[in-house]
Amino acid sequence: MNSPLLTGLALGFFGSLHCVGMCGPIVLALPGKTALFSRFASLRLVYNLGRIFTYSWLGLVLGIFGKQLQLNGWQEIISVSTGVIILLFTLLPILSVRFKNVFQPGRLLGGILGDFLYKPTYAGQLITGMLNGLLPCGMVYLALAGALLVGDPLGSASFMAAFGTGTLPAMLAVALLGRQVLGNWRPWFRKLTPVIAVAMAILFILRGLSLGIPYVSPQLQAIPSTTSEAAVCH
Repeated sequence: MNSPLLTGLALGFFGSLHCVGMCGPIVLALPGKTALFSRFASLRLVYNLGRIFTYSWLGLVLGIFGKQLQLNGWQEIISVSTGVIILLFTLLPILSVRFKNVFQPGRLLGGILGDFLYKPTYAGQLITGMLNGLLPCGMVYLALAGALLVGDPLGSASFMAAFGTGTLPAMLAVALLGRQVLGNWRPWFRKLTPVIAVAMAILFILRGLSLGIPYVSPQLQAIPSTTSEAAVCH
C-alpha cells in the first residue's frame, strides 16, 4: 500500500464502530469512574495506548513475514487470496460462525484479562489494553491482513499503530459518554462492518492483480535477493 499510515488510520476510524460494539462493554467496565476527571481520562488513554502498542507489535511481526513474501515474489498470490478469503467470510456468515467455534483464544485471554481489568492503576490499565489487543476481532484481523501486505516491518508496525489511533476517538467517546454512545452506535457498526470488509477485500484483490493503477493496483515486483546478486558478481 502506497500510504500505509493514511490507509491504517482510515481503516481504524471507519471501522471504529465495530470496535465500539465489541470492546465497548470492556471500556465501560474499566475502573476509576469515581476518580477526578483528569485521572479518569488518563486511565482510559493509557488503556488505549496499551491496545495500540499490541497492534504495533503484531504489525511488526507480520511485517517481517510479509518482507519474506515480497522477497519470494508471493505478494500477488497472498493479496488475492486474502481478498477472496475476506469476501467468503463476509458473504457466507456460516463460515465465520464455524471459525469462531474452532478458534477461540479469547477464553484463555479473557481469564487473564480479568486479573487486571479492575485495577485502577496505570500499569493495570496498560496491561489490560495490551491484552485486549490480542482478543479475537474481525476488524483487527482485517487490519493485520493489510499490515502483512505492506511488506516492510516498520511500515507494517506503523500501519497497525495508525489503525489503533484511528479507533481512538470512538473508544474515548464510549469511555466519556458511556452507554448512550454504545447503544446508539451498535446498529451502525453491524451495517458498516461488512461494507468495510468487502471494500478492503476488493482492494486486496486489485492490488494482487498488479494492474498498474496508481494507489489502487500498483505494479508489484519482487525485491531482488542480495545473495543472488553477490553470486553473480563472483
